[in-house]
Amino acid sequence: MSEDHMDRAVVLGAGMAGLLAARVLADHFSDVVLIDRDRVIGVSDARRGVPQGRHAHGLLAKGQQILEQLFPGFTANLAADGVLIGDLTGDIRWYFNGRKLAQAPSGLLSVAASRPELESRVRARVAALPNVRFLAETVVQSLVTTPDNRKVIGVRVAGDTTEVIDARLVVDATGRGSRATTWLTELGYARPTEDRLDIDLAYVSRFFRLRSDPWGTDISINSVASPVNPRGGFLGRFPDDLALLSLTGIGGNHPPRDHEGFLDYAKHLAAPEIHAAVRDAEPLGDIAGFKIPASVYRRFDQLDRFPDGFVVVGDGVCGFDPVYGQGMTVAAQEAVALDEHLKNGPLNPLRFFQEIVPVIAVPWEIGVGGDLVFPGVRGRELTRKDKIGGALIGKIHTAAAQDPEFTKAFFRVAGLVDPPTALMKPGLLLKAVRTSAKVQKTRSGLVGERAVVIGGSMAGTLAARVLHENYRDVVVVDRDKVLGVREPRKGAPHTAHAHALLAKGQLILSELFPGLLPDLVGAGVPLGDLGEMHWFFNGRLAKPAHTGLTSITVKRPFLENYLRTRVAAVPNVEYREHTHLVRLLSSTDGRITGVRLRGPDDVEYDLAADLVVDAGGRGSRLPALLAELGYQRPPEDKMHIGLAYTSRLYKTTPEMFGDIQSFNVIVSPEHPRGTFFGKVADGECIMSLVGMFGDHPPADHEGFLLFAKSLPVPHIYEAAVDAEPLTDPVTFNFPASVRRRYEKLDRFPDGLVVLGDAICSFDPVYGQGISVTALQAMALRDQLRRHGDPQPKRYLKAAAHIIDFPWQTATSGDYNFPQVPGKRPLAVRMGNAYMAKLLAAAEYDSSITRTFMRIAGLVDSPAGMMSPGFVAKVLRGAKRAAGK
Repeated sequence: MSEDHMDRAVVLGAGMAGLLAARVLADHFSDVVLIDRDRVIGVSDARRGVPQGRHAHGLLAKGQQILEQLFPGFTANLAADGVLIGDLTGDIRWYFNGRKLAQAPSGLLSVAASRPELESRVRARVAALPNVRFLAETVVQSLVTTPDNRKVIGVRVAGDTTEVIDARLVVDATGRGSRATTWLTELGYARPTEDRLDIDLAYVSRFFRLRSDPWGTDISINSVASPVNPRGGFLGRFPDDLALLSLTGIGGNHPPRDHEGFLDYAKHLAAPEIHAAVRDAEPLGDIAGFKIPASVYRRFDQLDRFPDGFVVVGDGVCGFDPVYGQGMTVAAQEAVALDEHLKNGPLNPLRFFQEIVPVIAVPWEIGVGGDLVFPGVRGRELTRKDKIGGALIGKIHTAAAQDPEFTKAFFRVAGLVDPPTALMKPGLLLKAVRTSAKVQKTRSGLVGERAVVIGGSMAGTLAARVLHENYRDVVVVDRDKVLGVREPRKGAPHTAHAHALLAKGQLILSELFPGLLPDLVGAGVPLGDLGEMHWFFNGRLAKPAHTGLTSITVKRPFLENYLRTRVAAVPNVEYREHTHLVRLLSSTDGRITGVRLRGPDDVEYDLAADLVVDAGGRGSRLPALLAELGYQRPPEDKMHIGLAYTSRLYKTTPEMFGDIQSFNVIVSPEHPRGTFFGKVADGECIMSLVGMFGDHPPADHEGFLLFAKSLPVPHIYEAAVDAEPLTDPVTFNFPASVRRRYEKLDRFPDGLVVLGDAICSFDPVYGQGISVTALQAMALRDQLRRHGDPQPKRYLKAAAHIIDFPWQTATSGDYNFPQVPGKRPLAVRMGNAYMAKLLAAAEYDSSITRTFMRIAGLVDSPAGMMSPGFVAKVLRGAKRAAGK
């Protein structure tokens, strides 16, 4: 081994981290060798080894400052060559939570250069150093160590030939694909533990030549994703009227890579000027895509042993969510830390890894805290510190819509110039709270200070989603733990069973939660056409039909958690878990003014509210609470059906379903046993058996299968008998459908409305509950937008109108069963007779199936079933069925 290696450093990877490492190593070694598998000298375009280079990149303020420190005059040279340089908060237009932030100069510079251009300029400055040389198109095969593996003394590489390059120090800057952990185990060292956040992020980018100028004096328009609108976009300005639009999606909600899908995705960004600029622009080149499955922090600092002469920097240590633009800046900070470390003597790897922990910790926590609020992101649970910090940052973002002081303060921290504690100063926080309150008060539609929602299930979450637009603060109260819960819970036992989301409900949820369907698809939730599911009425298969309506078969807890996570991340929404409603508070004139609650510590307290929404479900205590205040209990319509579900999850096999999403066997007097048997996730399906009037599906294995065997569709039992169960059977009893007729009361207090099953709990066989609740939430939203403070009687009348048709449909269908008590008016008997003919005719005519499904899905008017032409088709089909 030659002696000159004692003054040589080898850097693996000539990307940004490797270049910056080489720059500081050049001050400590007489010979620095940069090795990369790509051709790098003279390359100014995106290269294979840096696929993210085709997309928008951010150089945070701290990174720009370090580049200027390492390469004096760097920024001025860029500007002289036509690269746009602007102020981070004065010349970039930022949108957070749907609001445009106020702009003002901060003194922090932003460089509007593409990643390949920025990297090529840094590479040129490094290549100009006399003691730095590049070894391109060369593959690193392995580390070379002393016989005891305690020290790395070089690397074995393969280029034109295979050779060993001796070195006193080897720096691995090969990025996310670093083989350092593999090399360590091969040398007998432990692998580092990993902090991992599964984000399933995708970038999709394209250059355009614009026909209009959306920027004005700005250099970029950045629409940041939020849980309410998880679509992000960055429109960067380049010379010659060129623009780069990078769209982002997290948690599987990925932007499309076809032109029309790309533009449609951009249409839903919080910054409308982005879509307006690109919709008629000239697209240049192909649409590029890039995926990041996870943010990963390899904890080398926690190892007990590490070989001398070797260290890892950049993404090989911590690969961040690139949306936050932290990677290059952290790599620059690590280079500075490496420089300071070497000034104090030879490299001590473990000490160096510990020295860069503070460098990584702040951006890591910023990214993790920001990502965990998105549905589909998996990692650690949000801590109390995360929630408090997120709420305070939400206030700062809201305040920044009016006062640029908060924009500057936030980006000094996000730009890694100031520590996070700079945002926690009492004076700044107090001003942020006051300013954010003014912003919310002056925004269109604000009608009150606080709304309290009782119940954090589906109805409560939808109520909070519409109320946050109109109240400064929304507090959702639930007696259970609800945030982050993806399994059935004590307060919602029915969620263990199959649930239907009718077409109208799906359309409303997609409106309230943009990106819903792509998110669900990305999470493996099956989607299909409502009419192409296999529906069995009276034991006969209705002819499948394309309806154009999306059918979602999903586990109820999963859907609830998805929606709740998005709502909980809205800055002015708060969930209070393990909290019970004690009573309603009222003024002397009878208006509800708040609630008394009992928290998890069993301490009772009062919470004032301008509006209280009872979304407490079937177990709502509102009739009793009203009686305590001197109001009458509402009259009730009740239908005793003695229904029970027993459900079980199975591992899906290909032969179970083929291309069919689900089998739905609807109970009828002729066949009083039914089921929903359908796919609900990747590799999972659910069988929910249903029986009425005491004929309940058993919860033991053999009894469950025997019940399935008695169904009029043999395939269902055959699919289940040898299938692998994933859960034990669980049962849920539903004794009666109940409709509380609040709209018929003479007196009802102001400041109070009711939503969901608290008004009407339907026979779940018909799958109407979620969709009717969604319609009621939209009715409440309409009342707030049109009239401001909702008038309960007006709202309750609208809710009753929404309930009328699905209630009539369900009760009329149940009246077919002779065991159901009650009179059958002539209209009910005639309607049921006609419906029997319609369902029989559907066996032969897909157009009948289509019309029925669109009406049953609450999308089309019931009048469509009574048109002369349709009635004639029904009668012909029924006659054919009778003669079969």
